[in-house]
Amino acid sequence: PNESIQDFEDTKSMLIELGFAKIHAFPYSVRKDTSAEGLGDPIQGDEKKRRVLELMALSSELNEEYVKTQIGILQEGILENDGRLVTSNYLKGRLEDDADYKFLQNGQFLDVIPKSYIKIPNKETEVIFSLRKN
Repeated sequence: PNESIQDFEDTKSMLIELGFAKIHAFPYSVRKDTSAEGLGDPIQGDEKKRRVLELMALSSELNEEYVKTQIGILQEGILENDGRLVTSNYLKGRLEDDADYKFLQNGQFLDVIPKSYIKIPNKETEVIFSLRKN
């Protein structure tokens, strides 16, 4: 709750240095009956929002960098209800060939290869997968 501008900048530097693939950021708010309740909430709402947006943009950049390291590497993924894929290392996206979906079922585990990606500003990078054909 008392994070200075320098603390915030140090946090961002650490996230980059450690190579985080994704950041879940949200503004601090006082919660009744918690040990942090007595710390107050000295950072103004606009500043909190600015910091969260900055962390979301950083998360998007770091996620793209991580996805780049995974292109071409065989992954295990699961097909979700909406036709999306999520791999065991949390890459998210879709199959490059829509025709492949007619042979698949929701919840099915698949061997997939990340082929490319689509950069979506301030969001997770969308990965385009191909099915490993046996």
